[in-house]
Amino acid sequence: MEYDPYSYAIDEDPYPTYRWLRDEAPAYYNERLDFWALSRFADCERALIDWETFSSAQGTVLELMGSSEMTGTMIIFMDPPRQTRVRNLVSKAFTPRRIAALEPQIRAIAAGWLDPIAERGGGDVVAEFTSRLPMDVISTLLGIPPADRDAVRGWSNDVLHRDADDPGITERGVA
Repeated sequence: MEYDPYSYAIDEDPYPTYRWLRDEAPAYYNERLDFWALSRFADCERALIDWETFSSAQGTVLELMGSSEMTGTMIIFMDPPRQTRVRNLVSKAFTPRRIAALEPQIRAIAAGWLDPIAERGGGDVVAEFTSRLPMDVISTLLGIPPADRDAVRGWSNDVLHRDADDPGITERGVA
């Protein structure tokens, strides 16, 4: 059996593959795509703590692994001590007081997406709410005006989009 994270069959029903990974290949290496996957909680927990053995510096997203232009400046792709320095700087913006002060804005953003769904008596909550809320909250934190958020959301979607026959980043995503 092969674990291919780009397989649409796995997207449809991942559980047999996940069970196989846990039972038969807890530290799975995919030679074709050149990546390792851990499937057991204890192994994943150890990997999160042991950054010297399980480095994030080359990337944690298959499409970006080894791409220093994409991974070099993102905190998720850093190891200590660099990651610690950046995290300490960033965490100053996310104190409990700062987050509590944002609650009214976040509630207003959420209501702005949920109220129309409720008024219509239902809708596609994923498309109309859960896929929009995180980007709008982050945009608020970054000071991106509401008028520009659909464009930012589109750029983000372009970066994340994958074609079925090519798991790499699309040309639109690179642009």
